[in-house]
Amino acid sequence: MESGEQCGRGVTGDRAIAKRLHATPTPTILALNKVDLLPAADVLPRTEAYRALLPEAAWILFSAQKGHGEPEAASGRDELLTMIVAALPEGPHYYPEDQVTDSYVRDMAAEFIREQIMLQLRDEVLYGTAVQILEFKERDSGDVYISANIFVDRDTHKRIIIGKKGQQLKEIGAAARAQLEELVGCKVFLELWVKVEPKWRQNEKWLKRLGYARQE
Repeated sequence: MESGEQCGRGVTGDRAIAKRLHATPTPTILALNKVDLLPAADVLPRTEAYRALLPEAAWILFSAQKGHGEPEAASGRDELLTMIVAALPEGPHYYPEDQVTDSYVRDMAAEFIREQIMLQLRDEVLYGTAVQILEFKERDSGDVYISANIFVDRDTHKRIIIGKKGQQLKEIGAAARAQLEELVGCKVFLELWVKVEPKWRQNEKWLKRLGYARQE
């Protein structure tokens, strides 16, 4: 959740998400981003307001943008990663340790795309962005083909992600593709589309479709 002043527009969406999280047994971490945008006097009240949404959750304050490229400021992100790892249950070994599964690559593809949106666009369109992998195919040549939709809730965000003559989307795709090729050890073809779905975060059907809601 984003705690900067300009992010007040997302409080309604945050409340809706928090309500759904209350009903799940999954451990929850409340990560308050953009605290560097707040006046010092507002940090505590804003923090308490968000903690009231998820009083049972672990919580942390950090600034993803400030920490980018600044080791002295990156500890907040490192601590968040540590908290996430600590909360993850150890699952059974269904596959050999050196085997990369299709489902794992699909999940990582979505994460890599989201990561590049974060790194390249920072706070412009992060809020209200989701990625859905449409197709994952291993070709006879040994290459991998992946297609994905990037969903945003505003047409202006779609234009930002695509960029002038599609250049921004190409850069996002190229960087995510390089990460995937390093992961799977072969050539990856990655196709991306950007689609507008207004208020998808308040739509139970869309949350389930994107994997963000509890499946019955």
